[in-house]
Amino acid sequence: MAIAHNDLGVALADKGELDAAILAYREALRLLPNDELVHRNLGRALEKHGDTKLAVAEYREALRIKPDYEQAKKNLDALESRGTNGAAGATGPIGAKGATGPSK
Repeated sequence: MAIAHNDLGVALADKGELDAAILAYREALRLLPNDELVHRNLGRALEKHGDTKLAVAEYREALRIKPDYEQAKKNLDALESRGTNGAAGATGPIGAKGATGPSK
């Protein structure tokens, strides 16, 4: 069920429905709190929404769970290099739980 909420969040974020995407990711994390991908996805949605401090916290949580999570590290580094009030737009696609392939 958590994967379905993550995938719903991805679809909503892709359509620009960030408030709904954030809610879907939070529900996924309620069901599966230690999923690094969902924390990263939530961070991306929060960043695009302008909530950069919360985005930083989500990227850090993803890295706490999986310290070698390269995409979360890139997102965090990019955001921190702009400062926590930086412009929205993180590195790489959000991607569904089962998605594979190169980052854009």
